[in-house]
Amino acid sequence: MFGSSIKKLFLLGLAQACIGLSAAQAVVIDDNYIGAADDPFTDWGIGRDVLGGNIYEVYGMEVTFTETLMTVTVNTDFIESHEENYDNYIAGDLFISTDGWSPFGSAANAYMYDDSYNGEDWEFAYDSSAGVVIEISNPGYIDVIGNDPECCRHGQETMVEGYLASDITNAGVSYTEAAVATSGLGGVYDYTYVINYEELGIMAGDELGLHWVMSCGNDVIEGMVTVPSGSNPTTGTVPEPGSLVLLAIGVVALVVTRRKPA
Repeated sequence: MFGSSIKKLFLLGLAQACIGLSAAQAVVIDDNYIGAADDPFTDWGIGRDVLGGNIYEVYGMEVTFTETLMTVTVNTDFIESHEENYDNYIAGDLFISTDGWSPFGSAANAYMYDDSYNGEDWEFAYDSSAGVVIEISNPGYIDVIGNDPECCRHGQETMVEGYLASDITNAGVSYTEAAVATSGLGGVYDYTYVINYEELGIMAGDELGLHWVMSCGNDVIEGMVTVPSGSNPTTGTVPEPGSLVLLAIGVVALVVTRRKPA
């Protein structure tokens, strides 16, 4: 009798776990992407993943799918209010490619020569300041780092230029504020973006490229995920394989949270 009860409890727990897995699927994109850091005036920074100090370190990007919502959490040590952020850099926008991810170069050198001119073309961007997803109608409307050659990574998409908003279509993505749990990827802060991907014309099975960086471009992260179908597992493509994790979260906002001290 006792054994039968234990068995029932086990089966009930297993069923609940399966329901949880089908409700939310996540993949971690590790920061193994470097990206180009050169410009016509200097080669300073080529081959370096992080420029300007550890406060700009990006550790990873966690992507979770729950029904039609895609949640992208960028884990980093960067925050605008940091006392060493002397030039007042801010969070960049989350760029999205709906037709896969095609960076210039190879995984062998972490795509260190990939930039906005020879790499992926992005169809959408989540504006970190405005809190909306916008359609990029012209690639020329992307703000690319091009000044202060000794401080910043050049040639990287950072933000959609706000003063050109009249020429950019609002994608009509809804969002509300909510609390968020920290990702636990190692960094101090989480930047979380939640998108109803169906409203962007994205379907199950589509491969999505993702790109994020702070406004100085000092550490860039890029990678690819596949939108899952039902409870089928999703995969992430990065210069080196990312680790698959399981997480059930339900946030619908862009929020920044600080990791709790151990």
